[in-house]
Formats: sequence, C-alpha cells, structure tokens
Amino acid sequence: MKANSSSRKEPYSKENVILSNLTTKSINKIAVKCGYIQRSTSMISPKNLIIGFMKMVSKKRNTYPDWAIVIGLLEGRTVSKQALNECMQPQTEALIKEVVEKVISKKLFHPPSDKIKEVLRHFKSVKIDDRV
Repeated sequence: MKANSSSRKEPYSKENVILSNLTTKSINKIAVKCGYIQRSTSMISPKNLIIGFMKMVSKKRNTYPDWAIVIGLLEGRTVSKQALNECMQPQTEALIKEVVEKVISKKLFHPPSDKIKEVLRHFKSVKIDDRV
C-alpha cells in the first residue's frame, strides 16, 4: 500500500474539518435556503462543491479547472470547467459564502476545552505564528 493512499482517512483532512462542523444534511439545508438546490438532480452536490472549494483554495490553485478536477474525483465522474462555470450563479456563491462562514465561526469562536486550559495554565505566554 502506498504511503499516500486515499483509503486511509487523515484526521485533519479538509473533508473532516468541514464535515466535523457541518453535516451533509446541514449543508443541503443551507443549499436549499440559498437557492442552490431547486429541483435538478444532475448538478454538483453541495457537499462536494464545498469540499472541492476548500481543497482548491488550500492548495492555492484557484482556477475552475483545478476545482473541477477535485469535484470530479469526489463525485466519481468527469466535471468540466465549463459545467462548473455554468454552475456559478449568485445562489452558488451564497452557498459557499455561508458554509465557509459557518465553518470559520465554529472554529474561531469555539471556547477552549478544559483540557486545553489545563495545558495552557503551565505557560506564562503562548505566541502563535500564523505565517504560511
């Protein structure tokens, strides 16, 4: 088995970070509210659209072809950049914006657990380096 095998789930992968905060059901609920899901079943699933977006952005390759490749791998079918471009409507943008905001707000404003507080009490100060 290869070291980078996809059969092994990484605990901090983009999918796990997103889906640990929002379930598929809650993403679909937001998609209906934003108007992304109306009646068509042949479009890109909201969950795969969001995960594909997060993966594309994290790799700093912000193009439709890169995004389409990631979505195609997630959906198990070919997704063209043209199909993704056609999919980009104000409703799609609203869906992505709302889901990303929810993920970020849950991560940023989650109060520290008692375990973290216990560890941090041993230090006088903690400095965080956010450079990439």
